[in-house]
Amino acid sequence: MISRRTFVTTGISSVILSGLVGCTESTEQPRNESNAGKSTHHDTRENTNDHKHNQEVSGPVDQAEVAMITNESGYHFDPHIVWVSKGGTVTWILESGSHTATSYHPTFDKPRRIPNAAAAWDSGMLTKKGATFERTFEDEGIYDYFCIPHEYRGMVGSVIVGHPKARDQPGLAPSQQSLPKEAQAAIKRLNAQVTQTLENTN
Repeated sequence: MISRRTFVTTGISSVILSGLVGCTESTEQPRNESNAGKSTHHDTRENTNDHKHNQEVSGPVDQAEVAMITNESGYHFDPHIVWVSKGGTVTWILESGSHTATSYHPTFDKPRRIPNAAAAWDSGMLTKKGATFERTFEDEGIYDYFCIPHEYRGMVGSVIVGHPKARDQPGLAPSQQSLPKEAQAAIKRLNAQVTQTLENTN
């Protein structure tokens, strides 16, 4: 039979343990001007990012939606690539976790991987399930973007706008060595799929 003292001690230990688990599940920090484009997240989750699974890219469409996800397979945008018409809109929807949709641009201390005429964008940190961010794309081209706290885990996506030529697209350049290795690998895979998509349709 469990004594009252043992029961009380066990209960207290459970409460403390629960508190510690709660602390370790939320290590992401809101974005501000000093950490834009930099990750302060140190999660030990195994990276099995779904970028390795190619998805069919169809379009262009006037409106596209991208889910922002944290799950047992890692951190990712779903789909990783969307294709919209010139003047089309992409809406990012937070499904789980805390994420940003941030363009590769010097504004965020990153190399430019969007068309030269296009402006940079950043959604800010989305933390509430169902939160959205949208952007209308007026300039034809390839746009690469990333999640600030999870770029180092390869959370990268691409937007195709209009019917661009693959040649001279910053978004199809080889991944820069200054980027995290997982992001470099993700960009390489995305480049191959975007290039194939354009070759099959142009």
